[in-house]
Amino acid sequence: MKYLRFKTEKEAKKALSTINKNMGLPKKGVNAKTGKEVDVETTTFTELELCDDGCYTMVMPIEKGAMKGVEGYTEEDYNKAWFTERDAAQKKEREEASKKDEIITEVVAENKDTLKAEVELRLAAALKKK
Repeated sequence: MKYLRFKTEKEAKKALSTINKNMGLPKKGVNAKTGKEVDVETTTFTELELCDDGCYTMVMPIEKGAMKGVEGYTEEDYNKAWFTERDAAQKKEREEASKKDEIITEVVAENKDTLKAEVELRLAAALKKK
């Protein structure tokens, strides 16, 4: 899959706007309740991603004519190095979440009798209120 890379956010946003326009996006939709046409502003071909080196990238469209009038880009294959900092941050977040899950599991296992009794008390109280 090919990617488009832009040196500035302004170039990337202009290109994305052109691609969206060439592909007929955003499209008008119809509100099911009122039957009136509405603009669907959030419809877009793809999202821009900021790379670690300050460039912006997006997936290259394959639709014929979508690239008409798009300028200021280089066409490249995906490169993992574009996002090493982001990927490292996401990996760290996953590891921290995993550690939290392990601690919760451990605490629940150690206190399951107490927790079970607490749940039973709360259930009984809730049922009594009804």
